Amino acid sequence: MDREVTPNIRCVDDWPEPQAPGPGEALLRTEFSALNRMDIWVGRGIPGVDIQYPHVSGCDAAAVVEKLGSGVDESWLGRRVALNAAIEIAPTARPDDPTGSSLAPNYELIGEHTHGTHRERFVAPVRQLADVGDVAGEAAAAFGLTGLTAYGMMFTKGQLRPGQSVLITGIGGGVATAALALARYLGCPTIVTSRHASKLAAAKGLGAGHGILDEGQDWSKEVRQLTHRRGVERRGAFHPDRLLAPGGDEPPHRLDQVRPEAHA
Repeated sequence: MDREVTPNIRCVDDWPEPQAPGPGEALLRTEFSALNRMDIWVGRGIPGVDIQYPHVSGCDAAAVVEKLGSGVDESWLGRRVALNAAIEIAPTARPDDPTGSSLAPNYELIGEHTHGTHRERFVAPVRQLADVGDVAGEAAAAFGLTGLTAYGMMFTKGQLRPGQSVLITGIGGGVATAALALARYLGCPTIVTSRHASKLAAAKGLGAGHGILDEGQDWSKEVRQLTHRRGVERRGAFHPDRLLAPGGDEPPHRLDQVRPEAHA
């Protein structure tokens, strides 16, 4: 991606080979890489992140381990793997910081802070790899960023439990679709919304319990009716462009459908 146009994507065939893997790392040959909205954000520039352009983005991949750095078990060689691009950064203690137990871990993303997976080969720590065996490369490449984002939102933060009702607004993207799959796995009743009937139909095919076509109406009443006036216990909102702009509060009726104790 070139910084001059947002985003300006160029395909080049002469990008330098990555450096040899260091301790605890592996050199990987990319089979498939997946596009995410993160690639657009990287092209636009992310406040607080010093991205040097031109920059190779890509936070997801299915790849084959070709070479190992020191300290890595040789059984990794030849394995087909998927990537978790979120690398935890060891904290640096400063005298004015609160205790470490109250601080969220710091992370950097392969493809955001460093060159990513949209290239023939890349280097990654082996602790970020998962053996996928003979799983289709397209599926393995598309799982990591969206699946882990949805998992963290619904389980780590939302504390979703079996049987709780879930509302997913803006169904159709990767994270929302992963959230639907996770909710179904726990046997949670699901309601999804979209401005596109085709996306609602696709979500129904993936097991969504109810679909609401968002045409600008106050659909909180529909949610109340579907939940026997209880409201939902968990809500996931997926409006990625809104995340880039300050403000942009949800319309009040879109918060009316959650129970007072619900997690959003």
